[in-house]
Amino acid sequence: MHPPRHAKVTKRGLALVSELATCLRSPSFEPGAPFNFMQHKIMVVDDEADVIDMLVINLRAAGFQVIAVEDGATALAKARNESPSLIILDLMLPRMPGLEICKVLKSDIATRHIPVIMLTAKAEEVDKIVGLE
Repeated sequence: MHPPRHAKVTKRGLALVSELATCLRSPSFEPGAPFNFMQHKIMVVDDEADVIDMLVINLRAAGFQVIAVEDGATALAKARNESPSLIILDLMLPRMPGLEICKVLKSDIATRHIPVIMLTAKAEEVDKIVGLE
């Protein structure tokens, strides 16, 4: 794990964390009931240290447990062993692209239940369609 450089808790980061908390609530969650962030592990997969730092700092500040990894092979192994509640996955990783990692995760009975949020700089419509497939 790289030491934080200029990453910090931001309003945008806290908004992301709030949305993640909403996504992770069970269907039986009662509005206004306490939400235990620490029971949820979020895995962040990105090869950019600054992106990892920003996400890790904001997620930990909100009380989530965070697993940070920089490559696809490690991500697949950690997903199987750690069983995170959510995976934030960069699409443009070296050696094994994020889409390939996602396909492997969704084809594995041990990891197919884990929600995946695609993190990308790509904004073309065709990229969005490929990601949804």
